[in-house]
Amino acid sequence: MRKKTPSYILTLTLLMLFPFASANATLEDLEKEVQSILKTLKMESAVNEKEAINELQWSGISDQRIFDIMAKRLLAGMGTKEKAQVERMSFLAKGLALSGDSKYAATLEKVIAGKPHKKLKKWAESSLKKFADNKKWNAIILKNASQAPAGKLGQWRARNMLQSKLPVLIRVGAKRIYYKYPGDKTLPDLAEQVLLANYNKKLDGHMTDALAWICKALGQTGNSKYKQTLTKVAKGKNSKIAKYAKKNMVLL
Repeated sequence: MRKKTPSYILTLTLLMLFPFASANATLEDLEKEVQSILKTLKMESAVNEKEAINELQWSGISDQRIFDIMAKRLLAGMGTKEKAQVERMSFLAKGLALSGDSKYAATLEKVIAGKPHKKLKKWAESSLKKFADNKKWNAIILKNASQAPAGKLGQWRARNMLQSKLPVLIRVGAKRIYYKYPGDKTLPDLAEQVLLANYNKKLDGHMTDALAWICKALGQTGNSKYKQTLTKVAKGKNSKIAKYAKKNMVLL
């Protein structure tokens, strides 16, 4: 009998855990993203590390294969005083917090205790405070990711962010529509619902900004069906949201 390869065993396991093709495809999509980030990181340059960390931001990914590499490099380079390397290590310190995994807090604490360059120390201290937020955000961003349609993890993330009720995530979800998915069939409708449910409430600056971005996202769609909503919002109590509604309703 032919010996079963590790890839065969992995595929069989995934099929047992997620019998539907779309779910399995979604897991494959996520693994492709992880592998892409790992490939970028393994090029071992400051430019590639920044590219990888920017890709990780708002992805919900907390895979230790990625963050173990970053932690190892940070510990190896934390004693540097050379300007470019300090910048590089500072960005790695920032990136570690994106994991939301308190395992890496020990890495940052070790960096701080090692009396590094003041800029690196500042970033390490700042990042230490962000693990809890990123842990919460990552869980929301990739919530029920196995149910996402194959090839649409990005849209699924935006959907989760818009439904989160957290201004910081709603804003990013709206920006994703504006820059990447204005033609999506469901995301603008979801954003419209969030806007209508909140625009006339008493809001803080973060939520105000998030709803302003939704106005921009709806205008970017070019779909006239959102004109009535923006016309209504333009008459609302919040002057900033009303301003963006007026500005974008003319695009429809």
